[in-house]
Amino acid sequence: MLRKSLRGLSRIALTYLAFLGFIACAGYYVLIFDWHISATATALHIALMIVAIAALIGIYGIAEKLRSA
Repeated sequence: MLRKSLRGLSRIALTYLAFLGFIACAGYYVLIFDWHISATATALHIALMIVAIAALIGIYGIAEKLRSA
């Protein structure tokens, strides 16, 4: 019973973490990021955004695996 409860709490925590990460990435690049910098710096930021979103998708995938297990 304890293991099932911990799995459920872990799933909720990971889903929440992924959601907050998506909102933080979107908010940063829409509201804060200065797009009027050099093309190299913009490309670097876009690459970092892609890596961050891929990591968040991975975290969400782990949470979904915990839900189905």
